[in-house]
Amino acid sequence: MIRPILILIFAMPLFCFSQEDTSFSDASYFESMRTKLNLKLGLDNDIESFELDNDLSHLSVRPNTNLRMTIGINHKFLNLKFGFSPKFLASDDSSKKGSTKTFKIALTIFIKNWVQLLEYSNIVGYYIDDISDSNSGLFENVDYIILPDMKTISVRGITSYKFNDKFSLRSITNQSEIQRKSAGSFIPSFSYDYFKMSGASAIQKLESVNLILSASYFYTFVVRKNWYFNLSAGPGMGVAFNHLLEEDIDYTNSDWTSAIIFDVNTLAAFGYSSEFFYGGISYKLSGTTQDKYSVIKFDSSRGVFNVFFGYRFKSPKFVDKSFNWVEDKIPLN
Repeated sequence: MIRPILILIFAMPLFCFSQEDTSFSDASYFESMRTKLNLKLGLDNDIESFELDNDLSHLSVRPNTNLRMTIGINHKFLNLKFGFSPKFLASDDSSKKGSTKTFKIALTIFIKNWVQLLEYSNIVGYYIDDISDSNSGLFENVDYIILPDMKTISVRGITSYKFNDKFSLRSITNQSEIQRKSAGSFIPSFSYDYFKMSGASAIQKLESVNLILSASYFYTFVVRKNWYFNLSAGPGMGVAFNHLLEEDIDYTNSDWTSAIIFDVNTLAAFGYSSEFFYGGISYKLSGTTQDKYSVIKFDSSRGVFNVFFGYRFKSPKFVDKSFNWVEDKIPLN
């Protein structure tokens, strides 16, 4: 367990110095919209399902929703986003599969070339389908099994650094800048997340911690005025710690495991961004190695789309005054 952590620690300098640091900036490459109050609406399918696989059965565990709405508020150094599944996006088969509630909040802070993401999300309400059971009497004549109070919680953080000052990461994350000339940058990151699955109806109870170092390259092509196309790709390596708890009336089993994991993340985005209005669509494809001995298996490859649009307003004076006070105390840019 110690060796993977040491590998991660000593690998950090290799990522940090793999690209020459371009300390100069060129304002003609992007235009700042940070002084405007930025409101953003989005729709995505970033809701994960997983498999339960043991000696007796194979079960697919899924939330009964595929879509989530997001609302973003951005101004200067702050980016705040909320995610939820409204009733009009709910499935019409809740009597068979139950209902699902989702909530997500994400805070992103830009400090010069550093980017810090903090995110919390939870999902309540799952169902089981694709039942393959060797104990023929356990799930006989059952299409779906509803797990109404099964709950998953995820707490995640990502610390990233942008090397090239000509490249605007804000233009593709929160649209508080507009890339005016094509540019790219190497962006290493360190992600750390905690996941917990619990609830009286949960088949298993699981806690996991993942630590991953990634090395990605981003490039934005400015196709013509206000139109852009963005690509990014990069590998990652880390370690996963898992705690699985199985409880029955007369049986309790607690098991700790750890494994080296590798992942690859790619992103393609296309959008329009003018002084006030912007919109676009993105698709993220990620692949992660799995521990073949793990009982609970998350999707090894996932595709997540995001459709968004927003508008930039002139910021009220009291908002500017508050943010200016913070920036005077802490040099965030």
